[in-house]
Amino acid sequence: STAEDGTGDNGTYTAALARYLVTPGLDIKEVFDRTAQEVERVTNGKQRPREEVGLRGRFALLELPAGSGAAATLASAAGVAPAAAPGELTSAIAAEDAERKAWDVVMRSDTPAAYEAYLRVYPQGRFASIARVALETFRLPVAMAQGGAAAPASGPGVSAPMAQAGQVFKDCAECPEMVVIPAGRFLMGSPESEPGRFEDEGPQRLVDVPRFAMGVYEVTQGQWQAVMGSNPSRFGSCGMNCPVENVSWNDAQEFVRRLSQRTGHSYRLPSEAEWEYAARAGTTTAYSWGDRFDGNRANNGSRSVRVGNYPANALGLHDMHGNVWEWVQDVWHDSFAGAPSDGSAWMSGGDPSRRVLRGGSWVNSPQDLRSANRFWCAPVDRNCYTGFRIARTL
Repeated sequence: STAEDGTGDNGTYTAALARYLVTPGLDIKEVFDRTAQEVERVTNGKQRPREEVGLRGRFALLELPAGSGAAATLASAAGVAPAAAPGELTSAIAAEDAERKAWDVVMRSDTPAAYEAYLRVYPQGRFASIARVALETFRLPVAMAQGGAAAPASGPGVSAPMAQAGQVFKDCAECPEMVVIPAGRFLMGSPESEPGRFEDEGPQRLVDVPRFAMGVYEVTQGQWQAVMGSNPSRFGSCGMNCPVENVSWNDAQEFVRRLSQRTGHSYRLPSEAEWEYAARAGTTTAYSWGDRFDGNRANNGSRSVRVGNYPANALGLHDMHGNVWEWVQDVWHDSFAGAPSDGSAWMSGGDPSRRVLRGGSWVNSPQDLRSANRFWCAPVDRNCYTGFRIARTL
């Protein structure tokens, strides 16, 4: 409640940041650059703010004036109100961003009426193909079940009946518990309006995922030791029910090879599409529970914790957000342009010296734990925040 430095209501850094955040025309990097320079000047070099940049691309804070242009037209047609903000945009910025702001209104509503309103105003717009895809999924029969109880999925999410969702099995005593993930269709990637989004999360597209099984939990230290005869985890003191970490993509491949040999079943890493489909569990929001991060549903603390410590999603999967990053099968690509639409792993093209990781970990910020977020490491890399979850072909 009391700043330890500075002469006003705020500390030196906060005062400078507050001033530059509302300076028109600055992108986010310039905001922090000028803030750092101001702090260093005011303190005569005694304070030199350090930067740790996770942004990719340029971002700026823009206002959405109430009742303006296409956004108001869409808001009225969709039955939602745009966010009101004082002030006016310059004509150049307004012209450039009017459609994007209108699309933001659509995504906040996420109803057939909103997508139809967008297409009436922008039939050839930047997001027209996504809007048509979303409308198609709304028109498909949508159902989702867990534990035998069917429930409708909201928004353009999973589109096939999920009669087997929630069926859990184990192929051997030391094998991970698996849950059946029924076939379905979903919209993969994130919309441009999603806070924290990175460019490599698009373009969004419909993907059809065949029926498969996925680990209820991340592979644990106990399961790794039973199959591999060792425990490489940095957090070994966490216990046998904590996720194994400090394992590379190559290590994970050896684990599923041995497990397949032991059981006679086809274990493997999930494809990136399978992983996101399972993580979303019929949702289109940033997280499987909504658009706001909830620390009671995912681990981004000071270290990994035992699996199952947080609630499962609608498909019965735990820790799809946080705890440890999870290796998937795919080669890294900088975007989804040209990616398979059948749910299979994308193994051609791209950068074979990089493999995809999903889900975020205990060391990451909330934006990195979103369903659509992607990361990569070399297939030989090992660290204390990377583990994996297995899949099985059915």
